[in-house]
Amino acid sequence: MGVLLGGEFVLSCAHVVGERDEVRVAFSFGEPGEFRARPTEFVGSAEDGSRDIALLRLVEPFPTSWSAPLAAPAELPPRARVRCHGHSGNYPDGMWINLRVDGPAGPGGRLVQLSTSSFCRNVERGFSGAAVLDGQSGAVLGIVVQKAADQHAQGVAWMIPVGTIFDRLPELRSAAAENPPVRSPSVRFGQLAAQIGELRDAEDEVARLRWLLFRDTSTVTLPQRNYNASRIALAGFRGREEENPGSVPVEELDAFERELADALDLVVAERRRLEEIGARSPGSVPAGTPCRRLDCQGRGSIDETGYCDTCARRPVTEGPVPDGEETWNCAGIVPLPVLRFPKDTGESSPGTPRLRPGTRVGAKKYEIRRFLAKGGFGRIYLAHDPGLQRKVVLKASIDQDEQAARILRAEAWHLTRLTHDNLLSAHDFFQHPVDGEPVDFIAMDYVEGVALTEVAKLPRGPRDSPLLAEILAYGCEILAAIEYLHRQDLYYTDMKPANVMRSSRGIVIVDLAGVWDPRRANEKPQLTRTFYPEQEFRTTGRPSVGTDLYAVARTLTELIRPLPGSDGGMDSAQRVLDRALGLDTSRRFSSAAEMADQLRRVVREIMALHGFEQPLEPSYHFEPVTSDLDHGLGVVPPLESWWRSGAELVGFGLPSPQKIARELPAPRVDPRDRNAANLSRVTGSDFRRLTTMLPDSVESRLKACRMALAQGDRPDVAGARESLDAAQAQRHSDEVQGKQTPGPAWRLDWHEGLVALAAGEIGTALRHFTEVRAILPGEAIPKVALGLCHEHLGEGATGKEAKTAFKVARSCYLAVWQRDRAPAGAAFGLARLFLRAGRRDAAAKVLDEVPAVSRQYDAARIAAIRVHLLWLGGTDWPSVADVRTAARRAEEVLRADSELRRYDADTRDRLVAWLQRSALALVERSGGTVRFPAQVEPHEKELFGDPLTERGIRRRLERSLEALASQARRRSPAELSALLDRKNELRPMTWW
Repeated sequence: MGVLLGGEFVLSCAHVVGERDEVRVAFSFGEPGEFRARPTEFVGSAEDGSRDIALLRLVEPFPTSWSAPLAAPAELPPRARVRCHGHSGNYPDGMWINLRVDGPAGPGGRLVQLSTSSFCRNVERGFSGAAVLDGQSGAVLGIVVQKAADQHAQGVAWMIPVGTIFDRLPELRSAAAENPPVRSPSVRFGQLAAQIGELRDAEDEVARLRWLLFRDTSTVTLPQRNYNASRIALAGFRGREEENPGSVPVEELDAFERELADALDLVVAERRRLEEIGARSPGSVPAGTPCRRLDCQGRGSIDETGYCDTCARRPVTEGPVPDGEETWNCAGIVPLPVLRFPKDTGESSPGTPRLRPGTRVGAKKYEIRRFLAKGGFGRIYLAHDPGLQRKVVLKASIDQDEQAARILRAEAWHLTRLTHDNLLSAHDFFQHPVDGEPVDFIAMDYVEGVALTEVAKLPRGPRDSPLLAEILAYGCEILAAIEYLHRQDLYYTDMKPANVMRSSRGIVIVDLAGVWDPRRANEKPQLTRTFYPEQEFRTTGRPSVGTDLYAVARTLTELIRPLPGSDGGMDSAQRVLDRALGLDTSRRFSSAAEMADQLRRVVREIMALHGFEQPLEPSYHFEPVTSDLDHGLGVVPPLESWWRSGAELVGFGLPSPQKIARELPAPRVDPRDRNAANLSRVTGSDFRRLTTMLPDSVESRLKACRMALAQGDRPDVAGARESLDAAQAQRHSDEVQGKQTPGPAWRLDWHEGLVALAAGEIGTALRHFTEVRAILPGEAIPKVALGLCHEHLGEGATGKEAKTAFKVARSCYLAVWQRDRAPAGAAFGLARLFLRAGRRDAAAKVLDEVPAVSRQYDAARIAAIRVHLLWLGGTDWPSVADVRTAARRAEEVLRADSELRRYDADTRDRLVAWLQRSALALVERSGGTVRFPAQVEPHEKELFGDPLTERGIRRRLERSLEALASQARRRSPAELSALLDRKNELRPMTWW
């Protein structure tokens, strides 16, 4: 790397040039190719950072205009923005790095310390000699000097400032610009175009790595592409500048540059994470291969992440260069000797155990590799177990503090005894002397992955699952671990996002220092205050199931807070979290398993709403659906529909409130109720007899309530209310006596809604069903009940109020239907709403989606015929195309039924007559102006006559009505007489 000066000279670092007589130079943004350059008489010292300067002369000079201006400001203000472009093993094609000025460094302050402003990209070995540019003017402020022997924190770099260079090379002052101008838009456009090219290459690399990693699975996803959007935005800036020079504000370009840098950071982070979980390019070096770098001296080997486990660098693909005791990972082609710099010693507060790489602990069983982190009660190191050839994590107690040691021993006790896929495992506990004092250590599994706090930062592609669903799925895994702890009578008091990692094998809780055992009287729980209900803990003095679930909900809330509120399924997710976070502890989930069940169902809902097909999953809270809730829309019109003229042509299929109360599925019997075993065997239909058969319990009273609502066409609302009041009184009595099982009384609210429906009180029913949904946000049946209530409210309203009610009903049905394709009541509800909007084809389409394995399949196929023949109000009568579509669908149904015989002869006759009556009604309304095409299908000729005219239709309908008359004859003389009257009314006109 280097800086072109005067078109003839190149400024670089002395250690880059070494002892060579000639080097090759390439320019990232200039003339392509390599150019020869020779050292001048001046070559600085590679041993002194501030003198690590070399001046080269090009054999063939370039135009002077290509040279970079040098700037030597009186001072560089702290946190000033600068940038550089360099090459390294990680960035072989070059990469822009944004940095900020930290302040003077090195002997006499002749160097400047820099740090990266991004969290993913860093100045790496190989950037030495790269120009550091001013963020505004683009002038050169100095050159980077970065070495392999430097032990410093990641993200730190050093610069030799122009002022120090002028002290060494006074003749270069002529190249200085006293007042360098702000970068012109054209210059910035070129630099932005280069960064966009880097983004394109990085996104291509991530896509390739994902394919290599997941090509043999069903989880191949493509990353989100920001390249095209950035390219289009830059084209817009250029167009505006060309039309009106100076019209693009500097602030707008600065903001775009920051957004571009952030996008590149995320893509680079994704690439590294993919590499961490095993993604490899075809030419990757296999794990276990010895590192071939000279400065590593064969001590290290390439681990599964693709880096050397000793020098933490990528493997070289060619043999090492022979010069120097230590070599650099430079993007150039010259070997570099060592230069020693001021180091970050990493020393911490006195008394803190410090272990250097290479230290052997645990009876020399583990070799320390590097320091990882410092926690509240321990210092964490990455180590290697040579015996089992695996990585381990060692946690050492801090400061030899007795409390920290006690907590560490308790953590070791739990880690070695708890076995769960989502909990970190430990396999050793020992002491090792540090500074002459014994220090406790735990040896734990090494988990490769990312902290849960970083999940939202990962780039996502269109084929990725929604981030909200992913976060909630992590919550299900966390709850599985929490449920496991609760079954051991343990509680976890340190739940927070930082203590959970996402690894290639799932979620892992990595810090078990917060596990609390109430059986150990001398242990005081240590709560993570911001994630636990502090006031509640002060009252009770101890953790509980509720406080643990509260902490999980707070953790998930923290992760989903940045997500857009309009994300599909956010409402259901928020209801789960609200229940766990509620101040009323009696309304919270009674177990982690219960919360996980609701969360899992919400995840399935979100996935379905985003187009991911979900398998059917039965409900644990409601009985199977036995009604279509279609009010006859899915059946062939019965014989009595012919008694009244035109009755067979109307009706959307919205069941009455009383019918809804009878046909909504019943809640499953609470297995903890004292009558649970007997209630499943009760077959009596008289609820009064039922109450005498069984001893009093909440569930027996609720069943009596439902039986009262099922009494014929007119439910016994008073009897149902009496039974429900008795159930509420029984629950209160059980609570007073300590017999009541934990959990909210959602079953009582459900029956309150049923009784309100039977009484025609839609608003009251809506309120109670809303309460049930708040308790069971992942369940489908409460959403169907809410949809039906909103449909009735919309039917009784007008204007905006009706539109809002139907919109809410649609969202309820859609959430249920897209998730499970069941119950079919949701499909019929969507079909009704489409019919209200005049969308017959959309209604038929949703009915076609009812799976063949569903018990509502046949009803849906009949309804899909019927939606084409209904009068939708006003002038929206069926058209010729609707009648022909219905005839085609009917022919398909009857042909498919020729073997299965699901429809008897009477039903088939009624279906044919219904189609013929619809075709006749179409012709009658038009006054004979509507005509069917001359060329019709064979089944249409059979159904409507040939030729297809009004008289032909009437003749076929007369024949069908004769078949229906035989059905009426078997029922009663009155029905036969009524049907014959209809036949005479519809038959062709004759003179006899």
